[in-house]
Amino acid sequence: MRIAIYKAYIEEAIKITFFCLSIVVLFKICGAPNNTLIIVFNMAVMSFAATFSSDKKRLSHSMLGSAVVVLSIITGGLAGYYFPRLTDLLTLLYACLAFFLPNTREKVVVYVTGAVMFLIFTSLPLDWQDGVKYGLDGLAIILIFTGFHWFFNRRASIDREYRSAQLVEDRYATTLLAFFSLSGAFVVVHILRSYTTLSHLYWTGLTVLLIIQGGGRDKIRTSLMRMGVNIVGALATVLLFGYVAPPIFIVNLIILVLFLFFIFALGFSYVGRTLFIEMFVLGFSHLIGNYANTLAGDRVILTLIGGAIVIGSIGMVYVIFWLFSRCS
Repeated sequence: MRIAIYKAYIEEAIKITFFCLSIVVLFKICGAPNNTLIIVFNMAVMSFAATFSSDKKRLSHSMLGSAVVVLSIITGGLAGYYFPRLTDLLTLLYACLAFFLPNTREKVVVYVTGAVMFLIFTSLPLDWQDGVKYGLDGLAIILIFTGFHWFFNRRASIDREYRSAQLVEDRYATTLLAFFSLSGAFVVVHILRSYTTLSHLYWTGLTVLLIIQGGGRDKIRTSLMRMGVNIVGALATVLLFGYVAPPIFIVNLIILVLFLFFIFALGFSYVGRTLFIEMFVLGFSHLIGNYANTLAGDRVILTLIGGAIVIGSIGMVYVIFWLFSRCS
């Protein structure tokens, strides 16, 4: 049984890797520059991350996931360029709605992945011209991505389609946790921006979102686990890109593709998936020109801060629900 599960994840990882590489090749043939290749590559990878399952996927769900990812990237970049002072508030609102409105866990993953992309790209601002250009590229990604899922899923068993459609049972607690955690993260980021030289401070909010999304009911344990995994991933990435891999675009892209493969091949393992997502995001930052060895050190510090904020916020949520139960 375990072998069958591993085989299903590996087969899915091979298909996803082939698709994402095909996207890069297609845009390269059309003359896209390296930065565009990385952006559309990220759109494709995150579309899969938002809808990933070894079971059959509904076509409408695949289209929704890709559309949310693309729109979140574009709107996040535009918000970062035109409304930089409002990005924290917009991200907080987006994240809280992402946890509160969906009624199934698969939709929560879609919208929270969108919130993660929105948060990241508020720090990678786009003017309206770049927004239009990447929007058209994103539209092509959505159409190709949806066609890919139609082709590979059209003969799959319909009975498997709804296996992962689990209802959300703790949306109020999770939404409240997201509100407290992100609010705390943005306050801490404001302080760090004023009194430290740490870079890429959005990693704090990003860590918060990923912990809450993947934590299940045992969020304290997950917070501690994620902090350890992210530290290992940050150190491994700075070693690989800073001291091993040559500064050649195609070589670094191949490394990023390997990270992509292991994200989905190890989709059954929270630790494995988290490790390679961490390394993929750091590698993505490297390829769009924002990487430096100090980034990994900053990432470790900000990950610890984000995890500590989540743990503190969990305590606040428990106290609120305990008081509410006593009053009722």
